Amino acid sequence: MADVFISYSRKDTEFVHRLHESLAQGSRDIWVDWQDIPPTAEWLREIFSSIEAADNFLFVVSPESCASEMCRQEVAYAEANHKRMIPVVCRPVDPQALPPAVARIQWISFTSGSFEAAFRSLIEALDTDLDWVRSHTRLLVRAREWDVKGRDGSFLLRGMDLQDATQWLAQAVIREPTAAALQREYIRASQEWEAGEIQRLRELNEEKGRQARIAIARERVSYALGSLEENPELSLLLAMHAVAATRSHDRSVVPKAEEMVHRALLKSQVRLTLNSVAWAPTGQGVATGSTDGTAKIWEATTGREMLVLSGHRGAVSSVAWSPDGERVATRSADHTARLWEPAKGRELLTLPVAWEPVTSVAWSPDGKRLASAGEDRTVQVYAMDLELLMFLARSRVTSNLTLEECRKYLHVDEVPPIP
Repeated sequence: MADVFISYSRKDTEFVHRLHESLAQGSRDIWVDWQDIPPTAEWLREIFSSIEAADNFLFVVSPESCASEMCRQEVAYAEANHKRMIPVVCRPVDPQALPPAVARIQWISFTSGSFEAAFRSLIEALDTDLDWVRSHTRLLVRAREWDVKGRDGSFLLRGMDLQDATQWLAQAVIREPTAAALQREYIRASQEWEAGEIQRLRELNEEKGRQARIAIARERVSYALGSLEENPELSLLLAMHAVAATRSHDRSVVPKAEEMVHRALLKSQVRLTLNSVAWAPTGQGVATGSTDGTAKIWEATTGREMLVLSGHRGAVSSVAWSPDGERVATRSADHTARLWEPAKGRELLTLPVAWEPVTSVAWSPDGKRLASAGEDRTVQVYAMDLELLMFLARSRVTSNLTLEECRKYLHVDEVPPIP
């Protein structure tokens, strides 16, 4: 890349030679065409490529250069690519004869005063915002290469180059030279490619993680199968581990893991006492209801018993976690429902129920309602102010409330009997 591209008329060759020598003495890299040959397509491509690769477009103003069709093409190409143009006047010219892109730019005149004074003004203009201009040139050259190569993605910006280009583009609206259309397209295409690549890598990593979890689940199923006959309780624990390996991440379960849980339950003595089971929303705990009137909280990762919820006088037929995981509801054959706080291991309150023994219970997604199904084939959905009910229970010292007290704060909807 050159510091300066000089566009001039052959009539001004003597002036351009002096200008070239002075710039070269200052270690400037100058592109100037000294050949006086008819233009060809290949020669034009070289001219235009050199304009793109130069930081500054220096137009030598004279009556002949303003009338030159080739000079006007060079000016037009420099303008289309948003190159910084610096007009230097070597001979007086009618302002009306200037190309429009040059006419609106402040000139540096070499027609009055000394050559040295005008040359100092030229050097000052060339050195203004030098880093900015060089970034403009570098991005234009890379964008043109990308365009010529059929916009192949391998020529797009990546990493720090793209970050620098994005910051440069953000400033290009207020600085000169501004960004050319091709530069904007190039940076935008680079951003889209990198965003797509990041998404592809994310999906690839997620898939690798999913496959790793499935492999762990299958390994635990294999161990569970090996323990099934001699130690069904261990087999059950391993099968629960297999379920948790995937369920705790995306709530999916490997079919063989679920099947293994069922097989282990049929072999295990635990099946004689368990009526119901429910995963905690976090996937870290399991609640079970038993025929002995207790509910238990287990640590899913180890199978360790963490808490026994005692109080029911009949078999616990259903257990359900609240959506926030802070409460557990239990229903029993003793015609009561109880709410528990597992974190503190305490009962919050007991709700008497007037209808037939309940077979199952479930929370609403917002945690403000409970639905229960009875042996009479009906479903009751009731809303309650849990905070108020618990306050009443605390104010009575005991957590047991009468049915009449509960009805003051319960709103019950009954679903028609299920055929």
